[in-house]
Amino acid sequence: MVNRSAAAPSHQDAPLWIERALDLVGPVFETVWLRGDTDFSLTRYFDRWDEQAFFIFGVDAMPTLVALAQGVPHSEWTPLIRPPRYAVQTHGRRSPPNVSALRVRQRGFEELHPVAEEVTSIPYRPGHCRKTYRLLILRKHLQRRQGSQVVAEESRYFFYITNDARQTEEALVLFYDGRADQENTIAQLKSGLPAFHAPTHSFWANWAYMVIAALAWNLKAWYGLLLQEPALRQQVVRMEFKQFLQRFLQIPCQIIRQGR
Repeated sequence: MVNRSAAAPSHQDAPLWIERALDLVGPVFETVWLRGDTDFSLTRYFDRWDEQAFFIFGVDAMPTLVALAQGVPHSEWTPLIRPPRYAVQTHGRRSPPNVSALRVRQRGFEELHPVAEEVTSIPYRPGHCRKTYRLLILRKHLQRRQGSQVVAEESRYFFYITNDARQTEEALVLFYDGRADQENTIAQLKSGLPAFHAPTHSFWANWAYMVIAALAWNLKAWYGLLLQEPALRQQVVRMEFKQFLQRFLQIPCQIIRQGR
């Protein structure tokens, strides 16, 4: 966790901290992954990171890449089937009517509807790299509707680059989308701890406060990972920090206090 000025771009000094993280966890874990959006697709460092970890980063849809994607034969594309967001534990319930979507159609506003998704991959060597990597291409088929009429159909392309040659394109795209779960961690650091409270007037003191608070979150996550029961392990890892604090710290302390 790094404290920076508000005007700093998200990828500023990222290679320094990424490589420090690789040095820290590399000797401990069998497999290490780097996963980030297009801002962290720093191609001049790919050859170095390729020797230390697996990585997958988003890539901007530049015209040259779009032209490559449009040149891929139709037979090379594979349908992307996304799994359901959650499994119904009891019984299915009827969804309430989508009033907002109904108003959009009644007023004749233009809207985009996803129809299908396809994935493929091609070899690709960025300009700053000496090695060739795997460029994943996601093609989304969309319908542009106005009211109940389909006025146009279009395709949009999304690109990802990785050094993993083993997994399928579908598995890698779904794994890349899983990076958004970090937003939940950021939300917990912001409101659950709170690590971003900035209680002092000093830049360095606020940075130290952020790191100390983040260590409390890390201890919660490690405690969950060390549990033997799979269901309980997942529950603790995903648990909000306030709930963890109450269940595992405050309630036991209260029992000890009342029981002398």
